[in-house]
Amino acid sequence: MDDIEYVRVRGGDPLVRFRSEYAERWEDRKIMEFRNFTFEQMEDHGETINAEGRAGAAVVQIDSGDISLSGEVRINIESEDIIIRTASLEWIDREKHLLGGNRDIVEIQRSDGTSFIGRAFSADARNRIWEFSGKVEGIYVEKEDDEDETDETGEKRIKTEWIRNDSDYLFTQSGQYSHEEYTPEEQEAIQLMLEEK
Repeated sequence: MDDIEYVRVRGGDPLVRFRSEYAERWEDRKIMEFRNFTFEQMEDHGETINAEGRAGAAVVQIDSGDISLSGEVRINIESEDIIIRTASLEWIDREKHLLGGNRDIVEIQRSDGTSFIGRAFSADARNRIWEFSGKVEGIYVEKEDDEDETDETGEKRIKTEWIRNDSDYLFTQSGQYSHEEYTPEEQEAIQLMLEEK
């Protein structure tokens, strides 16, 4: 099939719209394969687009809704102000999880200047949590009432730079940020080391 549009519907409401230059449907394997794939995830009975993205190729599991994306994957989650770029991603529909391969480099960016590059990425869309369990480096920006520095909107912000190896754990959730395996004393020593750079 060439130049196709496919809409998944649940309870009469459109959930996601797929578009592709070329697609094949395999009934025996219960999959659809797409080439030059774009998608829009919808809310409010199809009135609002919550996320959109593209990939060179995609495989959709018809029964489960799970999707494997590959080839210059880019996802823009507008409601979370997050752009994700990588070589491949898996969407697990039942758990609402995004998973990057352990070897794939994943880049996360936000409009406030937050930017991370790392491996072994995962995201929990229900709880608005994303994490890297492999190597990662980047800058996390959050609002800080007591910080003197302001951005172009006049809001006060603080930037924290992180570089770490596979043995540590990085976590962020809706305005929270922690580096969980370090004691407070270790976190302070790391912060001092980064400030000296």
